[in-house]
Amino acid sequence: MPLMHSKSGLLVDAYLTYEERFGRRSSIEEFRRELAHHCSADVIRLCSALSMLLFGWSKYFDKDLHDRLVDTMSPASAAAIKSNPARVLFHRQQLLFIAKEALRLACDTAPPLSLGIDLSDLFTMANDQLVGAEPVADDQAKNPIRLISQFLTVSEFQFQGHVAKLFRPYVVLSKLRELLPKQGKRFDLVEMFEKTVGIGPDAYFPLVFACLAKYQPLTADDFYRSPPTFALRRDWFSQTNLETRQLDRLIADVSGDYTDFRGLLDRYDKGVNDFTIFRERPLARLGDSLYPLDFGFLAAKAESAFFWRVHNSLPSSERDGFHAFWGHVFENYIHRLMTSACGSPANQYCASPQYADGDNEEACDGIVLCRGHIAVVAEYKGSVFTAEAKYGGDLIALEREIERKLIGRPDRDRKGVHQLANAISSLFAKGTHQKLQGIDLSAVTKVFPLLITRDEIGSTWYLASFLNDIFRKAINRKMIHTVVSPVFSMSLDHFEAFAGALRNVPLSDILEARYRQDKRLQMPFLLPNNEALKAGGLVPAPTVEEAGGELMGYARKLFENPVSKN
Repeated sequence: MPLMHSKSGLLVDAYLTYEERFGRRSSIEEFRRELAHHCSADVIRLCSALSMLLFGWSKYFDKDLHDRLVDTMSPASAAAIKSNPARVLFHRQQLLFIAKEALRLACDTAPPLSLGIDLSDLFTMANDQLVGAEPVADDQAKNPIRLISQFLTVSEFQFQGHVAKLFRPYVVLSKLRELLPKQGKRFDLVEMFEKTVGIGPDAYFPLVFACLAKYQPLTADDFYRSPPTFALRRDWFSQTNLETRQLDRLIADVSGDYTDFRGLLDRYDKGVNDFTIFRERPLARLGDSLYPLDFGFLAAKAESAFFWRVHNSLPSSERDGFHAFWGHVFENYIHRLMTSACGSPANQYCASPQYADGDNEEACDGIVLCRGHIAVVAEYKGSVFTAEAKYGGDLIALEREIERKLIGRPDRDRKGVHQLANAISSLFAKGTHQKLQGIDLSAVTKVFPLLITRDEIGSTWYLASFLNDIFRKAINRKMIHTVVSPVFSMSLDHFEAFAGALRNVPLSDILEARYRQDKRLQMPFLLPNNEALKAGGLVPAPTVEEAGGELMGYARKLFENPVSKN
């Protein structure tokens, strides 16, 4: 579970378990018995506060703050945590798992929590449940799909900087006219969203941003002095100029009480690492207060609501068309992002380049020319993977979904990897090769294939390594006159986190530095300290910066001239 330390750059990559403390692994039954000793609502409130403090606005993990919280909440674990600077007790998966089980238990008659109670057993037992329970046979230990499955959830939770998940759908909303596909059926996203949710996205997005902004100034001292400070109370929402009906619809869409979560658990709980219920309802509603259970899920709720609320409102006969429409919008969003970031001789972006043979066939989704003689050939995939495939533990289902959405077939219905292999083979073949309209590739000496995914799976441990096994078989390097690198894959979240650096740093340098650190490409893209980004650090995409400023302004306006809610 690697996380970057805020000051030293240290990688935090292990968490303390009950088994490590006592020499035996706790069972799920033991964990639930321990959980039942405490008031469920208090446990949920604590998980919310810890999540906001440790995994909120900061791009980095503050190990010093973490250790201070361990001293207070779990003093019996403090010595073990401090003896190893790479070990943690609290992490996002754990806090969500405990909150999920507390919502399942839903028992508020147990004794209340207080700051003097040592919760080491509860937290370390939870960690026992989140590590691999079954031994893996030697012949399966290196199975790439097993490795992807095993590390998938870890990969999703190791990256901080979640607020971009809220900015992206806002850009889509505010720039929708220029992102609409030129052909095919169109959908009025704004009207359909408001009709389905009951509040327009022009109010929904800023209000979600305002919820996140509440936690930016809060510290551990605030929590120690007054734990209720970390609640989103109904009277806080009442300070806005929204009508009661709009607030009620928003709160119903983003939060749930015990009954709501019980129903969600029946529908979505595919395994210990499946937190779909919190993607659906990132706030727990306890009395007249709301508690965010994960900063990233709350930020991402705006994007997921924008897509899924509209999707679910459509008859099944129109959903395939909507997916195609959304795929074009996603691709055009990346075109806009790339164009705004690549404006110097270091990077020149070409969107949807077409072959010059007159058939208007696109070679790939985009090409970045770096210093004029290196080409990054890119494909963008807007598909979202199912919870069943990602968290259900069925390796066959996961492999099929990866193949269907990121690989395809070499001869027809190509996706991702095979699209990249086909484009590179066509454009850089020895002798006769395809040319592009208005783009001269004759000076190109090296090509980097790049796959960017909307789903977080693009930055999962071992995915790029697995995709390269396919890519090596799909491309004949002896028939190509340029040097071809392995395939790089990353999620859009990771790309947006550093895309602003493309104003000065060639994308090829970033990819090359990434390769030198991990030549088997097993780690997520942003995990190593990339030497090409060392000087300027992670610079967010220009579109993210732009949306952040606008959303902040709209959020402030929501609290001007509040409307009476009587």
